Amino acid sequence: MIALLALGLVAGNAGATPAAYPAAAVVDAFKGLCGNPASVDAIRAAAREQGWTEFTPGPASNLGKILANGKAMASQIVVKDAKMQLSSFVAFRKTVAGRDIEATTDAATIAISGKTITAIGCQIYDFAARAMPDYAALTTWAGRAPDKKIDTGQIAMSSWDNGLARPISKLMIAYTPATSPLADTSRMVMLGLVIKSQQFAVKQ
Repeated sequence: MIALLALGLVAGNAGATPAAYPAAAVVDAFKGLCGNPASVDAIRAAAREQGWTEFTPGPASNLGKILANGKAMASQIVVKDAKMQLSSFVAFRKTVAGRDIEATTDAATIAISGKTITAIGCQIYDFAARAMPDYAALTTWAGRAPDKKIDTGQIAMSSWDNGLARPISKLMIAYTPATSPLADTSRMVMLGLVIKSQQFAVKQ
């Protein structure tokens, strides 16, 4: 079935014949790590089973910059009459079909109006990817068309918000070229290919 998930990505140097991007293997790795983001501990267990290695990203690395900026933005979020608690990020890496893939997971818990809402996120990154995935192929995996699609030239993104035929509340895939302001090294928030899943749990 994973063969149906080919995303149609290509990578290569100018002037050379582009090699086919190993989309099936990359998406398979995403499924194995992030296909059921029930908790940070569950994702860490999946990482061990799937051969991912935990590591601490250097502050000057692409992932280090993205995590630092993400933490800074999260700290500025203020929800009236709510208490928010953020977990530490856990980072992983793995070579998938010759690609250096990195990943992170984290959780945010908000207590408001007698409810506790927990959001667990899991995402993989291919910072060296040089093309955007084919929407039709990922739609096959998601089971329906995306709820939202954008392509501004600075970022291209598809997202599925609800009703996925799998234990995921939200799915997102995006491509950000190195020339995008979002990839600016001083305030990097995205670069290359990212595939992200989220799961939300509400307790009374």
